[in-house]
Amino acid sequence: MKRLSKIPINKLIANLLIPFSGFYCNRFVDPVYVVFSLSTFLLLFYIVLRGKVFIDSTILLVAGFVGYLFLTQALIGGQISTIANVLISLLYFALTVVLTIRLDRKDIISLSNKFIFVSIVLLIIECVWRLTHPTHGYEGYRIYKMESLMYQDSNFVGVFVVVLFFFAYFLHTYGYRKQHLSLLLLFCLAICTFSRASILTIPLFYFIFKYARRLSFNKVIPVILVGGIIIGLVISLRQFFFVKVSLSLKLMIISLAQDFWRDSPLVTQLLGVGFGNTYSNIGIGSHNIIVTYLMESGVIGVVLLLALWWMIALKTRFKAILILLPFGFNAMSLAGHGVPYLYCSLGLLYVMHKKG
Repeated sequence: MKRLSKIPINKLIANLLIPFSGFYCNRFVDPVYVVFSLSTFLLLFYIVLRGKVFIDSTILLVAGFVGYLFLTQALIGGQISTIANVLISLLYFALTVVLTIRLDRKDIISLSNKFIFVSIVLLIIECVWRLTHPTHGYEGYRIYKMESLMYQDSNFVGVFVVVLFFFAYFLHTYGYRKQHLSLLLLFCLAICTFSRASILTIPLFYFIFKYARRLSFNKVIPVILVGGIIIGLVISLRQFFFVKVSLSLKLMIISLAQDFWRDSPLVTQLLGVGFGNTYSNIGIGSHNIIVTYLMESGVIGVVLLLALWWMIALKTRFKAILILLPFGFNAMSLAGHGVPYLYCSLGLLYVMHKKG
């Protein structure tokens, strides 16, 4: 048994869990959840062998958040599949940290690159399929948005691309591994999603992170030039970025959610209506991540979510905002319940920061 306990089981499990954290397939059972279930079983085996497990305040907060959501969502009638999406996403952070905290820095960087490589391959396959299978009944570029192999439509693909782009940017910026090709490919893939929010998020936050945070006199001119180019492109393509129907729809969702929430009893305001139940209450999906959590998990759910993000940012000396800010900005337009790739990226960033 001693010999068996020396086998790097955690490394084997991490190589299963992490690279496929964004592997969705809306045609069959989502592979990401098969991988998660198998990895969880193997992790329990690993914990039994070691007799101990890494725990810190962030993991305890995740465990508390998951426990709270599991109990309250069961009581208020959240949809089981949607609850599972949320809980598995949160648990992905804890599992990623536990599995990688004892790995060498080189192994973690290798895992991170494998995650990016596998994800880009999957995204290229998704992109080729979607662009070669236009959906009839839509107009313009929308015919290339709906036939996604991975998600309901390409807007969700765009969110995945944004998270992956800024995780790669983190690796590149902090000297873990050069990511020039990955960043270029991911931006091209974002454009191919035709997701306005994602296409805007990448250059906007790349510009902010690369220039604005270390602004000095000799950088003022390039900052103005790059900013001017971005603003000029957005203005010139305003019919694409600022569709009146799309904008009014999002404002209507916020208004409907606000009216429903204000007229709801205190218990509903605190606990929400249950994950996946926004449509049945206001007649339309929530889209916006804050609206989603406020409607479906109440004030307590929103507070716990923001507390977790704040703690991760604080514990990484705010390196995590390289991922959280672009994701949050993009998610104000659209966010799914299942985002294990987000928490996997945050978990890897968290561990790399702790190892220095």
